Amino acid sequence: MTRKALCIAIAVLFAIAMLLSGCGGGSAQTSSDPGTEATDDGKIYKLTFAGFFAANSPWHTTVFQPWAAEIEKNTNGRVIIEDYPGSALLPIGKIYDGTVIGTIDMGFDSLSLVDGRFPVCDLLSKPGHPLASGECASRVFQDMIDILQPAELQDAVILFTMASGPGNFHTDKPIRKLEDLAGMEIRCIGADAPCVTALGAKPVSMSHADSYDALQKGIINGSLGHNDILPAWHIAEVTDYTTITPFLYNSTFTLTINPDVWNSLPADIQEGIKKASEKIFEERSVHFMDEEAVKGIDYALQEASGHEIIHLSPEEEARWIEKVSFILDDYVEELNQKGLPGTQAKELMFELAEKYNKLHEERLAEEAK
Repeated sequence: MTRKALCIAIAVLFAIAMLLSGCGGGSAQTSSDPGTEATDDGKIYKLTFAGFFAANSPWHTTVFQPWAAEIEKNTNGRVIIEDYPGSALLPIGKIYDGTVIGTIDMGFDSLSLVDGRFPVCDLLSKPGHPLASGECASRVFQDMIDILQPAELQDAVILFTMASGPGNFHTDKPIRKLEDLAGMEIRCIGADAPCVTALGAKPVSMSHADSYDALQKGIINGSLGHNDILPAWHIAEVTDYTTITPFLYNSTFTLTINPDVWNSLPADIQEGIKKASEKIFEERSVHFMDEEAVKGIDYALQEASGHEIIHLSPEEEARWIEKVSFILDDYVEELNQKGLPGTQAKELMFELAEKYNKLHEERLAEEAK
């Protein structure tokens, strides 16, 4: 080989080496065409997550922390969830829209507290619904979203849903029949005020945090809410009775991610987040509120001496449902008049509830064996 040829060969090899070095060194860069790359090895994605429950609450420790850990595991540590519980970034009712506009990357919010923002979803919170458990309510809610694809939820990417399931009357006096409610002052959220009024009681808008003192001082007679308020807000200490009313109350929740953030993630990262969310939904989310309901009753019976659980007879339940069913019917008509699928949504809710109420009962029977 001539000296000139040797120099040319060395120059070519040096250029190749420099090119390879440039490709292999440094941190991975975000694709200029979001979502087109299948993988992006080495890139670390830090996503903010906002919730409204305290860091030590069962919601946070039982659902959200395992979900974040599962995502980190599925993505080999390439996704890190920066957790902000306790409304540190946004208050309840503002978190969903925070993910829409990009104030936060991900968030868990209550849809039932935002009046008029989620009209189709609100159907599941109207009295007279057939959602007898948190499991049933959560599965019905998820299926209805998948089937109806309501326009109100198309501005964010939903990772998983939850629903509270039944809420009950926790009172200082026994409620065994409809007439016992007459004139009683009951704490509730604004959306439940028509229901409380229709049953003959007086609704009082008040937070759970304020209801303890109000009950203790005799300002109100009770609270309409899930059984988890008995230990969480110590309501069992200032009430003596819980009347089971599985047809009055339900709240819906979503865990969402900003669409632009989602579309910027590589396909394998998206898949890891999806799988983590599906796993948490099946293993924790759908069962969580029923487990908390049992814990709430157990707390009331064990820690609050003399607390009585009252079950209405089927005949008495029918009387109550007859009093409040017009609220659901009127709301369906309101949705229809707005061009929304009111009748379809109601029929679908009852159809799915029959399926999932049965599934829930069968699962409980199997576990009891």
